[in-house]
Amino acid sequence: MIFDIFMQIAIFLVYFLQMLFGLVEWCVLLAVLYSWFRPHSASPFHRFLRSVVDPLYRIVRRVIPPLGPIDLSPILVLFGLELLFQLILRLISAIFV
Repeated sequence: MIFDIFMQIAIFLVYFLQMLFGLVEWCVLLAVLYSWFRPHSASPFHRFLRSVVDPLYRIVRRVIPPLGPIDLSPILVLFGLELLFQLILRLISAIFV
């Protein structure tokens, strides 16, 4: 009985984190595409995307500054998000299973 509750909590956490990380990844991808086609837009959607991804970009840019016109921060943010998600999945499986 208690084991079933812990398993349900673990499954809920995994699905919740999967959705959360997926939404952030989509925001990064949309921000990249938006910056290619409308780089200086002031639309509310663009401001929302920037408010989500800019704090993540800043973390990466402290370590690796942009290389002229090439900005690797979106790629590194996506890689870091996937790495963090996999780490959290392993922690959840170690704790609950």
